[in-house]
Amino acid sequence: MPALADLKRRLALAPDDLAARQQLAELLFGEGDHQGVAAVLERAPRLDANGRRLLVASHLRRGARSAARAVLESAAREHLEDAVVRDELAELLLEEERADDALLALEEADLLAPSPGRARRRAELFRRLRLPRRALEVLRGASRAAPDDRDLCADLRAVEEVLGLDPVLGVLLDPEVAAARGKVAEAREALRAQEPDRARRALALADPSEPGYRVLRAALRAGARPQVPGGVAVDGQADPHQPGLIGVLGWNPHGGAVSPLQAVAVPGNGSLHITGNVAESGQEAARVAWSCLKARAAELQLSKAIATLDLHLHYADTEIAKEGASSGLALVLAGISALKSAPLPPALAATGEITLTGEVKAVLGIHEKLVAATLAGVRLVLLPRRNLREARELPALVAARVRLVHVDTISEAAAAALGHAR
Repeated sequence: MPALADLKRRLALAPDDLAARQQLAELLFGEGDHQGVAAVLERAPRLDANGRRLLVASHLRRGARSAARAVLESAAREHLEDAVVRDELAELLLEEERADDALLALEEADLLAPSPGRARRRAELFRRLRLPRRALEVLRGASRAAPDDRDLCADLRAVEEVLGLDPVLGVLLDPEVAAARGKVAEAREALRAQEPDRARRALALADPSEPGYRVLRAALRAGARPQVPGGVAVDGQADPHQPGLIGVLGWNPHGGAVSPLQAVAVPGNGSLHITGNVAESGQEAARVAWSCLKARAAELQLSKAIATLDLHLHYADTEIAKEGASSGLALVLAGISALKSAPLPPALAATGEITLTGEVKAVLGIHEKLVAATLAGVRLVLLPRRNLREARELPALVAARVRLVHVDTISEAAAAALGHAR
């Protein structure tokens, strides 16, 4: 490699000489001049993968983590088909304890270049975030593409056991398996008849290109066995058509969360009950929501219901205390739904502080909340119009998967979520 002085002279004469620029950066990196590396590479009109890694490493060595992350985020925006840069970004985000954003980067990478190893990593992170059903979805999809991967099969079986699921039930409900023909259909029926050995024999004679073949093979490799009497249901989630169900978006320095909220109206005289692990500020948000509903009962067509019913709000997840005023909008919508006995749209969540007069105020943590909503499978989010600017800066995958409805008042929110019930 040319000497340091020669490379500097060469670069001064030809600033667009990328080879000279990268060689100079490598020499400076070896000498521990990480500030110099950054200065050289940041002036490059473009960087290849090695140059990018060198620049990121130099930023990290001098403690400039935000600069390192910015390099990778910029590369991801520039190279829309590059799975590797998204893997690198995910690892950096994980080091910063930003598991939500890391998962989003890994999901983008897996869409570009599916990999069993990356699928297992995603499933592991979903489990860490207490989203085992999303882990199940990832592993089932990956096992269809790689039915012979023993590690995938073992992880799939472990998640099914955590959820109390019999693997066979999920397989039999798979659309590809349901549409199977010939030997694959014979294997399906053998499994349904609690004869896994016969299912394996039928599958051994089947055409691997037939619909359902990979799904059945992956399930049998994972150790699928017939359903035993008294087994639990495949879907242990609440009926999505039941009134009063909504996701409450929250956040902390390490990411966002979606807490399932249940609301039911019971005979009474207009009292409020709130249960679950709720801190004082969370209880205060519920009291504000209830008083707001009472104050606007006529406008919301709730006067009779509020006079003859009590409202019970319950947070179904109790591991983390619910606190803060940003749950107000979700609490109001759940209450209206329960009092009207009208279901909210499925996969709905909300965030927004409310006032006693029904105004919806801006809240913090929009990025974290909406990334968490995307990862949890939420498809519709109601949020304050005053957070419009933050919503415009969301990752592309979030914007593509979650429909955002911005509102200024609870009346506007109720019309958006329950227009059919007004």
